[in-house]
Amino acid sequence: RRDQEDRVASIGPFAQARIETGRVGVMLGARYDAVRFETIDRRDGIDQSGQRTLHSPSMMLGVTMSVADAMLFANVASAFQTPTTTELINAPPAPGEACCPVGFNTGLEPQRLISTEIGVRGSVAQRVRYEAALYTMNVRDGLVQFQVPEAEGRSFFRNAGRTRHRGVELAAATSLTPDIALSSAYTLTDVRFRDDGSPDTQFEDNRVPGITPHRIFAAATWSPGSARIIAELTHNSSQPADDANTSESPGYTLLDLRARTSLALRSFDVAPFVALNNAFDRKYFGSLSVNAAAGRYYEPAPGRNIVLGVSLRTGGWRQPE
Repeated sequence: RRDQEDRVASIGPFAQARIETGRVGVMLGARYDAVRFETIDRRDGIDQSGQRTLHSPSMMLGVTMSVADAMLFANVASAFQTPTTTELINAPPAPGEACCPVGFNTGLEPQRLISTEIGVRGSVAQRVRYEAALYTMNVRDGLVQFQVPEAEGRSFFRNAGRTRHRGVELAAATSLTPDIALSSAYTLTDVRFRDDGSPDTQFEDNRVPGITPHRIFAAATWSPGSARIIAELTHNSSQPADDANTSESPGYTLLDLRARTSLALRSFDVAPFVALNNAFDRKYFGSLSVNAAAGRYYEPAPGRNIVLGVSLRTGGWRQPE
C-alpha cells in the first residue's frame, strides 16, 4: 500500500545569557528552530512525494533569588514542537476513501505553547531537601491522537484548538542515617481542552486523554556496605481514554524492589543485581491507545516479574576509587 522513504533535517541555533547581581540571577534565552520533512514515494506509476518545513522562534526569561537556605525561581517561556515523522506522515483517509493516502498530513501543524512557572527549592537544617513548583501552560494546536473505522488499528493525529495545562510538583528527600535515605514526590496535572478544534464535537473543559491527573512516588534506599537495596512505590490515578471522557483507565499502585552489590575480583568489578517488579502482581493498563476505534483503548502491562543481571567493569572502564 505504501513504499516511501522519509527524511528529516533540523537546525536550532540558540543564544543564552545569565546575569547575576548579589542574590538575584536573570537568565535570558532565544532559539530558532527549522525542521524539514521530506517523503520520497517509491511506488511505480504513482508519485506523491513532497516536503514541508516547519519553523518558529522561542524565547525564555527566568529569575532566581536566594533567601536564607532557599532559592526562589520564576520562568516564562514559549516553545515550538513539530509532529514526529509518524504523526506527520500518517495522513488519515477522507470520509468514504480507502486507507490510506501517503505523503504528508497537510492539515497537521506544530503545537506552540507559552508557559509560566514559579517555585522554591532548598533545605531544612541541611537534612531535608525540598522543591515545590506551580506551573501553567497554554497550548495552541496541541497534537491529539485518534483512529477511524476505515483504518482500524492505525493511529492518526489532529490539532486541538487550544488546551490548558495547570500543575503542582512537590518533592522531598532526606537521609535518616548514613545508610538509609528516603525520597518522595507528588505531581498534580490538570490538562483540559479550551477549544477541541472540531466543529462537530463539544469537548471543551474535558480532560485531555492519556494524562494521569495524580501521581505519587516514594522510595526508600538502604546502603549497607557495598550493597544497595531500594523499594519504590508508585501510584497513578485513573485517566480518561477518549476526548469525550466517557471511558477511563483505572488507577493503580505498584511496588518495585531492587538490590545490587559490588564485588572486586582481581582486575574486575562485578556488580550482580536483582529486581522484583510489580511485587503485588497488580493487573493494570500500562499504556493507552487514545481515542482508539471500537473502544480498544487499553494495553495491559506485565504482572509480577523478576529481572536478574550482572555488570562487569574492568581496565579503563573501572570507576576511580
